[in-house]
Amino acid sequence: MLLEWDDRRFGTGFVEIDTQHKELFRRINLLTEAIQRNSPAKAEAGNLMYFLDDYVHQHFACEEEVMERHHCSACPRNKADHAGFVKSFKELRLAFDREGITPAFIDRIHRDVVEWIENHVANVDTGLRTVAT
Repeated sequence: MLLEWDDRRFGTGFVEIDTQHKELFRRINLLTEAIQRNSPAKAEAGNLMYFLDDYVHQHFACEEEVMERHHCSACPRNKADHAGFVKSFKELRLAFDREGITPAFIDRIHRDVVEWIENHVANVDTGLRTVAT
């Protein structure tokens, strides 16, 4: 399943955050496509996993700072969700390093990355709409 950006569903009212979310969606879609091609794409999938690992840390820090600065009520939940995702993604990356692209890895990418990002952006990050100017 590929992620498709929809401003009404995912827009936060903050251009910087929305731009970062769009880049996350794009890179997650590239990862999804790479793992669907399986073993020939292991290097590509690995590069995307490491990029996402770095990018989510940068994005989460930026987003948390914006929420704090604007006293967004979603801030505590957002931080907790981010911490859980970082832990889960680290485990996923380690599983990828050990085992490569397996059916279990593909299932976890779908559940722990694609579905998580989609639900988190739609249900938590959009809390920024209440403080957007």
